[in-house]
Amino acid sequence: MTQMRLKAATAAARTAAAGVAAVLCLGGAQTALAAPRPGASDVPCNPTALPTAVLDAASGATLYLTPGCTYVLTAGLPPITDTLTIDGRGATVERSYASGTTDFSIFTVDAMGGDLNLNNVNVRHGGGDTDTYGGAINSGGTVAIDGGTFRNSDGDKYGGAIYNDGSLTVRNAAFLDNAGTYAGAIYSYGHLAVTGTSFTGNTGSDGYGGAIYTEAVSAQIADSKFTDNSTDYEGGAIGNDYNMTLTGSTFTGNEAEYGGGVYTGGITTMSGDTFTSNDAAFGGGLYNGSDTTVDNSTFTHNASYYGGGIQNAMGRLEIQHDLISLNTATDEGGGIFNGAALTTDSTFTVKDNSAGIGGGGIFNNSAGSVNLFYAQVSGNSPDNCEPVNTIGGCDSY
Repeated sequence: MTQMRLKAATAAARTAAAGVAAVLCLGGAQTALAAPRPGASDVPCNPTALPTAVLDAASGATLYLTPGCTYVLTAGLPPITDTLTIDGRGATVERSYASGTTDFSIFTVDAMGGDLNLNNVNVRHGGGDTDTYGGAINSGGTVAIDGGTFRNSDGDKYGGAIYNDGSLTVRNAAFLDNAGTYAGAIYSYGHLAVTGTSFTGNTGSDGYGGAIYTEAVSAQIADSKFTDNSTDYEGGAIGNDYNMTLTGSTFTGNEAEYGGGVYTGGITTMSGDTFTSNDAAFGGGLYNGSDTTVDNSTFTHNASYYGGGIQNAMGRLEIQHDLISLNTATDEGGGIFNGAALTTDSTFTVKDNSAGIGGGGIFNNSAGSVNLFYAQVSGNSPDNCEPVNTIGGCDSY
């Protein structure tokens, strides 16, 4: 499949507008400001405080937001051009919901020296629908996120919540109901590392990555949850077109045309992942279009027309220590539809899958090759493997 190169020049997309804010203060006495700490500044819960603090911050400064405060912006915050830490303490930063508010990214991190550490900040309603890159964060620099939520942002073009063209690290955060043309939550053209983070209800409206789309450098995603994300084309939860490592993550209820859970067109290593109840036309759980290794992973109750659990379309797919069970295909390949090179080991199990036409366990088309190495293929309906007698080590019934 022809891969699209989606990167566009980002300079024009980044704005230098200084933010103007209104604030909603919640929590009464608990929002009282503590005494200033050395090397740190408290940001009062009042109009213009956050834009002014960002603009005035020296390199290496830490800004402490007021707990319970909602900082409402009518323009993007000043661009971050050096090192800045914002400790949210649970506060919220949002683009105003007032009619007539212009479209903007809430945080902009410059490629030349911009370095933002964002801790326990809730970011809401960034972007808009006019050619915005990253509704919450538009970054060409370095961003590290620890905790907090990213909700209801619309990046329009690339990354509903975050556009990354530098280095992005995300830990223990949550992305909910964000939307973008390419990648509902995170579009990454740079280095990406995600750990312990949940992605729920995000939408890639024009076809690439309901939650995440990664296109260059590398991506490491671990111990994260992807639930009910969707896209019209590739990767209901994740669309990958470069190098990706995926470990210990769960995929539930995601939808796409290719790869209900994951679409990969790049070199991918997967280990300890679980795919349940994902849906696609091709590859309910996983659609593979490159060289991929899947280890100690489980595919159950996924559905598609071809390859209920997995469709292996191009490249090489090596599977070991995996369980593929109770998946369904409307046409062929209830467990796996194979059109390339599929290799397994003796601990690989394909059982109790079903297909409407044939190859309840494994369907191998004329372009594919399958080496099972004593794998266990059993109890599939209407048969285990098709075409009959073409897959060594697999009984048809």
